[in-house]
Amino acid sequence: MSPNENPQEEVAKNGLDHAWDWFALHAGQRMQSFNFFLLATAFLVAAYGAVIEKHPHVAVGVALLGAWLAFWFNRLDVRSNQLVRAGEAALRPLEKNLADKTSIRELAIVAAVDSKARGSFSYSVVINVVQWTLLVAFLAGAGYAAHIAWGGVAIRSGVDVAIVTVIQEEYDAVLQHLDTHRHDPGSRARPNLYAWEVGEVAPRDSGGPFRVVVALAGHAGNLPGAEATRETVERWNPRYVLLVGIAGGFAKEGLGKGDVVVSSLILGYEYGTLAKKFLPRDDFVFQVDGPLLRSAQALAAQDSKWMKDVKPEPPELSVSPKVVVGPVASGEKVVDDATGTFFLEVLVRWPRVVAVEMEGAGAVTAVEAVRNKGGGVGFLMIRGISDMPLTDSHRVRGKSSQKEERDRWKRYAADVAAVFAIRLIRHGWPVRPS
Repeated sequence: MSPNENPQEEVAKNGLDHAWDWFALHAGQRMQSFNFFLLATAFLVAAYGAVIEKHPHVAVGVALLGAWLAFWFNRLDVRSNQLVRAGEAALRPLEKNLADKTSIRELAIVAAVDSKARGSFSYSVVINVVQWTLLVAFLAGAGYAAHIAWGGVAIRSGVDVAIVTVIQEEYDAVLQHLDTHRHDPGSRARPNLYAWEVGEVAPRDSGGPFRVVVALAGHAGNLPGAEATRETVERWNPRYVLLVGIAGGFAKEGLGKGDVVVSSLILGYEYGTLAKKFLPRDDFVFQVDGPLLRSAQALAAQDSKWMKDVKPEPPELSVSPKVVVGPVASGEKVVDDATGTFFLEVLVRWPRVVAVEMEGAGAVTAVEAVRNKGGGVGFLMIRGISDMPLTDSHRVRGKSSQKEERDRWKRYAADVAAVFAIRLIRHGWPVRPS
């Protein structure tokens, strides 16, 4: 201290420096602690979102950890606030003394901000509201995850595409061409009714992947097809539904075994009048989704390499799959002989039919019901040809059943249909992933 300095002024100056250092230290630590809490919270929220669907029991632990951290960070903030207020209490008289001596009233900073501006809140109020809100949110998240993991409601996650298959070969073929897939665990309240597998298909433009769910109806026929489609749509809320599998084909437009048929119409042929002969009616003729159909047509015309991912070897040599677009007949019968009295009338009524199968009318009816309730779901059917029901032109073969041929070709036909369906999603889908 110099001879000219007043000892009291030196003490006041040292006191002001000490009080300010104390205040700055603990106020800074308080804000660093709060920022760290926000960072930890963001990490835990991201972790919760990543595991809630696949591992809800892990999500319970993540959420409880978040609630535990929120509680203890709040207790730490209470102590930090006490230390900051101690610094403010020391600064208040020292700043007032400085303001009086210099006649600069604005130097009494702490006293000036003691009265909050209208509509403002203190740091303590804001920090407490944030921490207690997040604590409650984490506890609610833990309860929701526990509800899913141990007997609650299964997660209702929207997907871009639902692919419905009927037999095991069709189901396996689709799954092996997805980029990734996992089994949906279901829950006590919402069990996995149709062996749902949830997977992804990355688009060719390297954007976000399409989310796809694959269902296995397990039984042939339009009723099982309708039920599988309805339950899948209700559970997974897809934007589009594809029915993918095998069918019998007719020798039109060069169609043969191992080719792919894309339905332009689905003709429910079972409904009609049975007199001396069967007279089918047009009451159950269904349109498919226009954008999907046009996308499939464009893919078939522009992509000559779509079949490169087909895995099984064809049962016969020199098979080069092609795509034929046309009406498909759908009923409850395995049609081995198309010249029988019943089915012959179907071909007379609809001479442009290129294939016949047993689930399309049921599946598209389920989709129509969703549309009638206001749901925007598009539908398309893609079938690989596994057999060619006998017509007059095939009588020279002397065969009355196509079962052997169907069994020989169905694995290849299922794979061809699956490859074209996945290629369509990857390269020609009319909308981007949601």
